Amino acid sequence: MLIRHVELTNVKSYSDQTIEFTPGVNAVCGLNGAGKSTILEAIGFVLFDFLPYSQADFIREGEKTATVTVRFISGRDGRVYDVTRRIGKNAAYFVTDPGLNLRLAEQKQDVSDWLRDHLGISATAEIADVYQNAIGVPQGLLTAAFLETPARRKVIFDSLLQVDEYDKAWERLRDVERHQKDQIAALDVQLAQLEEKAQRAADLQAKLQTLTGLAEGLDQDRDAAEVELGLARDSVQGLEADKWSHDKLTTEIGHVEQQFQYLDEDEQRMEGELEKATGVKAVLAKTGPGYQAYLDAQKRLEATPETEEWEAEIKRLNREREELRGSYSKLSAEAEKLQEQIEELKMQPSDQGACPLCGQALPSDANLLDHLVQLLYEKRPEVKELADTGREMSNAIKELEERFAANFQAAREGMDTHRSDHDEFVRNSHLAERYDEIEDGYALCGVKLLACAHKKDALYDERDTLHFDASAYNKAHQQERELERKAADLKGRISAMETQLDDLTCEFNHLANAEADLQTCKTQHKNLGQALEATAMIRDTIKKAGPYATRRLVDLIGQEADCIFADIVQDSAMTLGWDTSYEISIAHDGNHRSFKQLSGGEQMAAALAVRLALLKEMSAVDVAFFDEPTGNLDAQRRELLAEQLLRIKGFSQLFVISHDDTFERAAESMIRVEKENGTSRVVA
Repeated sequence: MLIRHVELTNVKSYSDQTIEFTPGVNAVCGLNGAGKSTILEAIGFVLFDFLPYSQADFIREGEKTATVTVRFISGRDGRVYDVTRRIGKNAAYFVTDPGLNLRLAEQKQDVSDWLRDHLGISATAEIADVYQNAIGVPQGLLTAAFLETPARRKVIFDSLLQVDEYDKAWERLRDVERHQKDQIAALDVQLAQLEEKAQRAADLQAKLQTLTGLAEGLDQDRDAAEVELGLARDSVQGLEADKWSHDKLTTEIGHVEQQFQYLDEDEQRMEGELEKATGVKAVLAKTGPGYQAYLDAQKRLEATPETEEWEAEIKRLNREREELRGSYSKLSAEAEKLQEQIEELKMQPSDQGACPLCGQALPSDANLLDHLVQLLYEKRPEVKELADTGREMSNAIKELEERFAANFQAAREGMDTHRSDHDEFVRNSHLAERYDEIEDGYALCGVKLLACAHKKDALYDERDTLHFDASAYNKAHQQERELERKAADLKGRISAMETQLDDLTCEFNHLANAEADLQTCKTQHKNLGQALEATAMIRDTIKKAGPYATRRLVDLIGQEADCIFADIVQDSAMTLGWDTSYEISIAHDGNHRSFKQLSGGEQMAAALAVRLALLKEMSAVDVAFFDEPTGNLDAQRRELLAEQLLRIKGFSQLFVISHDDTFERAAESMIRVEKENGTSRVVA
C-alpha cells in the first residue's frame, strides 16, 4: 500500500489544500497548532473510520461541508484508487477508480467492506481499533496502553488480536447447544404423539371396515327404495292426465257458474229498470203541461223586441236627462253668481262700464245693479223650464222601468209555479228515452242466461263421464311423497356415511405414515443427540483453544517485535518479551525489567516495536503513522528515536509528525505546515 496524496477542503484550519506524499519517511513539521495532526486525522477518518472528536468539529468554522479525498495504491491489486468522504451538508462516502472514472463503492458499509478487502484487515476486526492501537496511535498514546493494568490491557489487546472471538464463539455455541436440547425435547413430545397416532391408525382401520359394511347395506336399501319410487311415480303419472282433465273441467264449470250468476244479476237489474221506465211514462204525462208552462215563462225572461225597445228608450231618456242636469247645473250656478253680485252691489255703488257677465257696455243712464237684476230675471224662466223637463223625463223613465219589471216579475212567478213539474219531468225524461233500450237489453239478458245454463249442464255431464277417483289419486300421490322422503333420507344417510368414511380415510391416510414418521423422528432424535455431544465437545475445544491461540499469537508478535526492537536500538544484547498478559519486558545481561522500569526512550522503542509487529500480523497495511513520537524527550533522545524509526524495516511508508526538525535530515519527503490568519497551508 502506498498513499499518494490527500486533498482537504474546509477541514478544520484548511481551506483547500492538496498534500503529496512519497515512499519512505514523510515528515510533517511545523509549530504547535499549525495543523499537522489534522493531516493524519483526515487519513485515519477516510481510510479507517477513526476520528478522535465529533464530525462537527472536523468542519472548518463558518462552513457547512468538509471533504477529504485520499489517493492510494492498493497492495491487493496495485491499482490507484480515490476514497472520498464528505460530511455536513450533502454527506457522502465513496470509492472511485480515477483511471476508469468509475465509482466502485458507496455508502459507509460498502466502502468499509471494500477497504477491509484492499487493506487486508479481517472482516471481524474493528477497523477503527486496528488504526487506533497499531497503525496510527494518537498523539501521546503510543506507550499508554502498556502502562495500563493487566485487566485493562486484556480488554484492549484481546479485541485487537480478536482472541476474544473464542469466548464469543463459546458463548454463541451455548445458544446452539440450548437450541439442540430444545429440539430434542420437542422430538420427545413428537415421539409420544406419533406413538399415539400409530395406535389411532389401527383403531381407525377397524372402524373403516365396519362403516364400509354399513355403507354397502345403505346402498342396497337406497336401490330398493328407488325401484319402489319409480313404480309409484308411474302410477301417479297414469292418474295425472285424468286429474288434469277433471281439474280443467271443474275450473271451466266454476267460470260458467260465475258467468251465470253475473247474467242472473244483470237480468234482475234490467227487470227493475224496465219496471221503473214503465212508471216514468205516467210521471211524464202528468208533469208535461207544467214543464211546458215553465219553459214558456222562462222564455219571457229572455230579450224580446218589445223589451229591447223599452230598454233602448230608457237608455236614451237617461242620456237626455243627464244632459239636462248639466245645463240646469250650469244655469243654476250662473243665477247664484248673479245673485251674489247683486247682493254685493247693493252694499256699494257701482261705476259705469262693461257688464261683468255679458261684457256689453252699460248705458250711461243705468247702473250695474239694475242690469244684473234684469239678467237674473231673464235666467229664471229658463232654469224653471229645464227643471220641469227633467222631472218629465224622470217620470217617463220610471214608468218604463216599472213596465219592464212587471213583465219579468210575472215570468218569474210563472217559473216558480211550475218549477216542481219541470224538475220532475227533467229527472225522469232520460230514463223514459232509454225505455226501448232497456226493454231490448232485458230480452237479450234472458237469451244469454239460457245459453249459459245449457253450457253449464254440458260441462257437468262431461266431467261425470271421466270417472276420476280423487281418493285413489291422493293415495298414490301420498305413497310417492313417502317413498321420496325415504329415498332422500337414505341419500342423506349415505352422504353422511360417505363424508364420515372420507374423513376417517383421510385421517387414516395421514396416520398411515405415522410409523414412518415415528422411525424418522427416532433417527432425528438420535442425530440431534450426537450433534449435541459434538457441540459440547466443540465448545470445550474452543474454550481450551482460546488461551492456546492467544499464547501462540502473542509469541509470534513478540518474536517480530523483538526483531523490530533490535533494529531500532541497534543492541543485540537487549531482547524484548511480550507475554499473554500483554506485559512488555526487556532482558539485558540476564536482568529483566518490566515496561514501567524502562526509561522513556526504551519505553517508546519497545511500544513502537510491539505496535508495528501487531500491524504486520493483523493486516496487510505496510504504512504507519506517528504523531509527535518525540514528545517529552530531550534533544539527544529525540535524535536517537528519529534514528530508531528510520531503521524500521518492512514498511513502504512512514508518516511522522513533529513540531521540530528532528526528522528533517533523514526524511524522503519534508512537508512543512504553517498557519496564517487562521488558515493552514503547506509551504515546503
